[in-house]
Amino acid sequence: MKISRLFRPVFYFLFMSTLLLAMACNCDPATLVNNTWVLTDYGPENATIPALDPAAATPPGNGVVTLSFNGNKVNGKDGCNTYFGVFSQSGCSFSVDSINTTLILCQQDIMTQANAYMTILQAAETFSTKNDKLKLCTGDDRVLIYRKQ
Repeated sequence: MKISRLFRPVFYFLFMSTLLLAMACNCDPATLVNNTWVLTDYGPENATIPALDPAAATPPGNGVVTLSFNGNKVNGKDGCNTYFGVFSQSGCSFSVDSINTTLILCQQDIMTQANAYMTILQAAETFSTKNDKLKLCTGDDRVLIYRKQ
């Protein structure tokens, strides 16, 4: 099939747009649930911040951020406190609601990370999974990036 020169750019644009959309939303719900995810990076999409190194936190091990899904329940640790709530997922869409946490006071850098984490988690709108990694995204280009534990 021969495409005229006039329509080549349009065809190319449509082809690339379709390809990018297919790649952008790789979200297998089966990989999301019944797994524990450990936060590796968070923050703005174009300048993510590495999660705290648990070995460097005081006491050792604090600072680890986890996320688990079971049924419609979500729970984990925000680096300081335990949290729990409900989530919903449809296709690549994602939302967390009714989050509650314990109220332990931790060192400042852990609390800063925990607050940023919870803000982004509650604003997450989409997710993608690939190669044992989970990425939650907000509508304003903030992300949470996890590895499967």
